[in-house]
Amino acid sequence: MTKISKRQDQTPKLKKRFQRLASYRLHKLASISDRFIDLRYRRKFGLRTAEVRIMAVVGALSPLSFKMTCLETDLEKSKVSRVVAQLIDKGLLKKRDDPSDQRSFHLTLSPAGMKLYWAMYADAIARNREWISVLSKTERAVFLKSLDALMSQSQKLLEVELKARAATRSKRDA
Repeated sequence: MTKISKRQDQTPKLKKRFQRLASYRLHKLASISDRFIDLRYRRKFGLRTAEVRIMAVVGALSPLSFKMTCLETDLEKSKVSRVVAQLIDKGLLKKRDDPSDQRSFHLTLSPAGMKLYWAMYADAIARNREWISVLSKTERAVFLKSLDALMSQSQKLLEVELKARAATRSKRDA
């Protein structure tokens, strides 16, 4: 007979502790939402999530520099570069050189890209309506206000961590 240590016996309880954390649950929600959106946009529009993100920000903020596209989509430069090239090849994006900076360019939607953008936007409105339909009007208002507060706090916490990382690197390089 194998003796189970007290720590091993508590493992399921410890896992459940993490699963009750708001940050864990939010991450899980985001993961499920990302998978759902990816499947939906592939089926309906033939686009992957990164392509949809780029189309969405360029459609909303056009003309958009490459640097701002990276910031707005929260994607790595190399990923944005590959996806932008694919969207240009598909005839959905247009690239214009920046006359003030020869190393930079701006992105706009092509006519086909604009048509697709509006179709995706209409679908996003319907999807969002369906997603939050489980909440009452009051719950929706509280949820959206809470999201804003959590986004603001997350940005502050990110800035603290970025400063801590920079300080750690400075000490290590010294």
